[in-house]
Amino acid sequence: MKGSNTHPRSTPKEHINTGTSSNRSGGGPASGIRYLDLFSGCGGFRLALEQAGVQIDNSVHCEINKFADRVYRYHYPESRNLGDIQNVRAAEVIAQLTGSPDLITFGWPCTNNCKAGKCEGQRRDLPSGLIHEAMRLISELQPQFWIAENVENLLSVKEGFDIIETFQLFSSIPAGSVEYNVEMQVFDSVHYTGQSRRRTYFVGYIREGCPGQIFPILPENKYHIQEGDSTQGQPSYTIVARRGLSGVCEKDNLVFEGARGFRGLTAKECEILQGMPPDYTLWGVHEKKEKKVKMSDSQRFQMLGNTITIPIVVKIVKKLIEVFSEL
Repeated sequence: MKGSNTHPRSTPKEHINTGTSSNRSGGGPASGIRYLDLFSGCGGFRLALEQAGVQIDNSVHCEINKFADRVYRYHYPESRNLGDIQNVRAAEVIAQLTGSPDLITFGWPCTNNCKAGKCEGQRRDLPSGLIHEAMRLISELQPQFWIAENVENLLSVKEGFDIIETFQLFSSIPAGSVEYNVEMQVFDSVHYTGQSRRRTYFVGYIREGCPGQIFPILPENKYHIQEGDSTQGQPSYTIVARRGLSGVCEKDNLVFEGARGFRGLTAKECEILQGMPPDYTLWGVHEKKEKKVKMSDSQRFQMLGNTITIPIVVKIVKKLIEVFSEL
């Protein structure tokens, strides 16, 4: 480790502590983690931590989309939204969490990395360039662990330059900070749900005292879909953050209903394809009126196209728990 960490922090065994995972479930206040959820959306990473059995004592999140944040606040009312990541300062996070976070998660904007965009890369003036802000906070806050996600096309943007730059950002934390081991793996959601969705995941953890590696994680058996669940019994194509003529997915992704023909996927079906509980995105809490509000289908489709596939992150977190329980 380079330098010293002056922020309040728990002992290593407490960094990933299992038990009752959410205040919603009546979890005790004594032994959980401090958690920062960047680009939090509707709470996909937080939900995955909950399903993996991680107990969270204090949490804050950053999200600028008011509709996604309404859903987040509905499920996790104890978490404060710090807003635009560009305006978030380490001191504010530490004050809210009463210490530096043990875990940071983020799926930074893929707008300039995905095939549907212009593949412009991750310049600081572009949405995908907000990865620099995430790494600024990691450098300043020095969490024990972090998990990140982006599209698979990140590997080939600008002829591979961006993935090299990404690894340089991840592994070149400024001098005086801690040193991190960084690992990467591409996962396909088809092995976990009925959706074909390839995404690149990264894990970072403090190098000192590391007991082993996290990746590779072998895929589960391919998810089999019965006829009637998707087009001609095949997996769903990738759910995207917009609604097209044929529903919410690319390449005429329809549901076959026998004599009734084809129809577009519903928001509830998209939730299931992302590994979320049905109707997870149906309700939110209004940020000003503090009242329960129903989310429109268009708002739900956008959230679901932008979120992670929950079972994949559950597998990653459980592997972290397995490896670092040896500390």
